[in-house]
Amino acid sequence: MRSRCQVLVFLWCCQWRSLSGQAHNVMVYPGSSSEPEDPDPTVAQEAVPLNHSDVFQATTDWQPIRPGQVVPGGLHYRINLATGTKEAKLLSPQAESVARIDDAQGVQGSEAPPTPLRTYAELQDSLAEHKLKMNTEFEQVDLLIQTYDNSTAEDRLRILDDLEFLLHQYDNARDFVHIGGLDRIIKPALASPEPSVRSQAALILAAAAQSHLLVQEHLHRHSWMEFLLEQVRGEREVSNSIALIHALSCYIRGHEASFEAFVKHSGFAILTPKLQETSDLKLKLKILTLFADLNRHQYVSNRDVCHEIVALCGHLLSAERLDVIDRVIDIVSVFQKPCAPTFANLIPQFRRVRTELTARNVAEELEMDSTIEAMDTLIAQLEALARPHSEL
Repeated sequence: MRSRCQVLVFLWCCQWRSLSGQAHNVMVYPGSSSEPEDPDPTVAQEAVPLNHSDVFQATTDWQPIRPGQVVPGGLHYRINLATGTKEAKLLSPQAESVARIDDAQGVQGSEAPPTPLRTYAELQDSLAEHKLKMNTEFEQVDLLIQTYDNSTAEDRLRILDDLEFLLHQYDNARDFVHIGGLDRIIKPALASPEPSVRSQAALILAAAAQSHLLVQEHLHRHSWMEFLLEQVRGEREVSNSIALIHALSCYIRGHEASFEAFVKHSGFAILTPKLQETSDLKLKLKILTLFADLNRHQYVSNRDVCHEIVALCGHLLSAERLDVIDRVIDIVSVFQKPCAPTFANLIPQFRRVRTELTARNVAEELEMDSTIEAMDTLIAQLEALARPHSEL
């Protein structure tokens, strides 16, 4: 029994060794190793000869790099966009003169010692010695207000011009109101006997109030609407009237309470006579633009405005000024419902201008498509509004 077990163990060992040798497929001999031996670093390897014709020879001019060429380092490279080839050349003397870093010697070519680091206190002292005495914008606004009253007429115009530049900035306009600039400078300047001072003051007010809710709220709380409308009524200079209308528009636009104040203080009754009296087309367009903004809030009920728009279009509707045509289209679009019977007279004029614009658009390749489309829409709307009245 014992011998039988020994035989079985022997046969099992033989089978295992046979399977192990097949799996690895490696024959191990005494004194050999299955791992490849590393080459002896002390034995010199055979060097591959380098063909110098395959090495790129750089010059100071751009040269194409042929495929397979060996390119040395330290060159200036680029891709020629015209040919699509890679090119290289030697670096310029200015680029080569940059300080070179050497692992052993540090920075070469520079004898100046490195600047020692300074403490925070030393930096503060150094900045204090060289600090320029420049005022902040708030201090500039405050200084201009303080010096305005005691300045000459010429200096006052310079101060007003500086303020107009500064008050286009939101924070400066807010600070100007908070330190009393509107009441101390703008209100007296708007009532000045000098036309140039009045004009500049109106431009400052427009710059401060435009899209500035805080300034608009201040103007409304301090009853500036009635004061401004009186200035508009009494102004005889056309350029100053345009500046005042501009300031009034900036004051009203986007502020509901100011719209209501304009209606309350008879704004239409004040501006409509000026619209009828003036022969200046720019002033007429400015007033009608303001009326169009007001009519978007359904405040316009004055039918006299309709006749003025028709008269204005007779002067402005030409194919020469595309920006003016766009403005007229906008104004007529806003007033088309309350002025529908009167605006029927505009349809032939709009058709004529539409034909002229189409011809110019084709001949001169101008981008008038949006204007022509808006005019087509407006003509169709005016025809639809005029049709019931013509049938009656």
